[in-house]
Amino acid sequence: MSKEIRSIKIKQYFDSDPDTSFLGEYSNKRAKFSFDRQFLGDMNRNEYRYFNPYPNPLEGKTQKERKELYQWAKQNYERMESLNNQNWFFFGLKAEAEIIINGVIQNISSGGLWGIESDSNRSYIEDIIKEEIADLKDQLKEIGFSDEDIEDIEIEYNEDKFY
Repeated sequence: MSKEIRSIKIKQYFDSDPDTSFLGEYSNKRAKFSFDRQFLGDMNRNEYRYFNPYPNPLEGKTQKERKELYQWAKQNYERMESLNNQNWFFFGLKAEAEIIINGVIQNISSGGLWGIESDSNRSYIEDIIKEEIADLKDQLKEIGFSDEDIEDIEIEYNEDKFY
């Protein structure tokens, strides 16, 4: 059986449907604690009126806890509004290899990680890239490539980086 690794690339993909529930959710129903987007001047036509943050400041037991939760909730609201204004976005990363086995070109990829915030710390993103490369290398070893086969390939990065 002849086999060859032609390339290994780090690929980035725009995440068009990220999970933002950790920040809160928009709704037209007012919750116990909501930010009224119409009152705050952040609501445009055909948009939800309220932002119900996570965590809810009313869940705090003491005055100090409620104040801290309110500050967190306010930051989550501002973060979500900033996302809506396209000041940042989510993306995914994968490591992909193009290989040839018995004359057939195939693509193998790591599992990938989605929901990465575009303004994340650079070292965090580099750690994700290392994990994705390690995952891809494990898969390549499973189909019979040696450490030497893999190490000989230079890893390519997208020219248009999201991060």
